[in-house]
Amino acid sequence: MSTLISLDLPIGNIGDLTTPTSTQQYKLGRIVTVQDVDTLSIKEFQYVCSTSGAVAGGAAVIEIGGVAGTEYHTKPAATLASAVNRVCVFPAAITSGYFGFIQTKGKCTAVLTGTSLAVAPSNACYMANGGVTLVGSAATTQGVNTAAFMVTATTGVTGSVILTGLAVEI
Repeated sequence: MSTLISLDLPIGNIGDLTTPTSTQQYKLGRIVTVQDVDTLSIKEFQYVCSTSGAVAGGAAVIEIGGVAGTEYHTKPAATLASAVNRVCVFPAAITSGYFGFIQTKGKCTAVLTGTSLAVAPSNACYMANGGVTLVGSAATTQGVNTAAFMVTATTGVTGSVILTGLAVEI
């Protein structure tokens, strides 16, 4: 595993980025930017409440709500009603109702569907309506729904992607 260093306000432990907890440890919505010292790549994580369980590498959209304790939460299945949201990938499995950091920008490993296309490097990935994973596509340009780009070719169920960090339209 790569070594990460925080580029902004310190967090309790860099391991907190991949360790969900049953109690809130940080302010919801907090964004932490880190640098992978091995690759010098920048990654961004946001602290949220998970409204449903998720597997490591699973995807969701971030919603902002008015309910105390879940103001920033993940919506497990993106829908057309989700409007324009940031897509995130879970760096570790998380239980419903738990708190943790989700990755919103930078290189990560994601669960993919649609890989029968033999997704190539630089191909776009998006969130489908009702989806809980990124979908690999044959597109090589960024569209309104592009959440990530492939780093390496894959025909499997996981792949290395770079999350754009941009809001997308489902």
